[in-house]
Amino acid sequence: MIGDTAQIDRELVEWIDGIPFSKPARNLTRDFSDAVLTAEVLKLYYPRHVELHNYVPANSVNTKRENWKMLNRKVLMKLDMKLSSDTIYQLANGSQRAIEKLLTKLRMKVLKDGVEMHKLKLKDVEEEKIGDGSPENDGYLKLPVESSNKFDVDNEIREIKPSKFTCLKRGILVVFSWIMCLFRIWNIFSCCIPSRFRRPGDALVNVTTERIEDANGENVQRTIYSELKKDLREKEEVISTLNHKIAYLESSMKLKDLRISSLAGQILQNAVEMDQSAKSQSIDGVRAKLRSRSHNFHETKAN
Repeated sequence: MIGDTAQIDRELVEWIDGIPFSKPARNLTRDFSDAVLTAEVLKLYYPRHVELHNYVPANSVNTKRENWKMLNRKVLMKLDMKLSSDTIYQLANGSQRAIEKLLTKLRMKVLKDGVEMHKLKLKDVEEEKIGDGSPENDGYLKLPVESSNKFDVDNEIREIKPSKFTCLKRGILVVFSWIMCLFRIWNIFSCCIPSRFRRPGDALVNVTTERIEDANGENVQRTIYSELKKDLREKEEVISTLNHKIAYLESSMKLKDLRISSLAGQILQNAVEMDQSAKSQSIDGVRAKLRSRSHNFHETKAN
């Protein structure tokens, strides 16, 4: 069991090392605690589901938890990888083995879906990292480049497989559209038939058809309402994220203003001290000149 865990950890580190992040990933537990690097991994393999501007780098536990909640709600739930509140709490607080379990599960999901990067793209990224030779590139988890060749890579990135919920939704819409078409054809056919050829039961059929159409209209309105409500919720989430960003920028500006004001006070204090020292030196020079002149005057008078 211990050997299997070590093998899984080694393959996980090799997989993470082959991904180009926006900042060095030196410690999995610490660097992945704010969900930003996890969002970058998901953006690489599932770009349609992830918007990186929604996730702010943070040091506070509350902001990290908000990032994980948004990633869970907007991305992981769509990928059938929903996180519990306890797991989100552990990830935000940097609990031991929490991020390793999530990344292992995500890697298995990626391999299962068959969504892998092109081999040449990974090779170019590795060559750029080796060619730069900067300290930031040295900060990445270093393992052989040939480890990325263990994954099966196609010549082109395959399309993301739709989820079961999406397929079911599409099937229901198709059946609903066929039913509506059949009712419309029946209404047109019934209107074309002369009244003398109609049976007495046709009136009941027309009433039933009208009721069904009204019910379908109500269902369509409910669907539109639910979609609008969902869009409104997503916009509110974007607004809350932007508010977090604004608060972060305002705090940064306040710190910079305090620093500027302290430096300006130091400059003014140094200038005042320099003026005082210059004035004292000039006064001492004048006094020395007056003493020398008075001494010379007394000597000439004595002679």
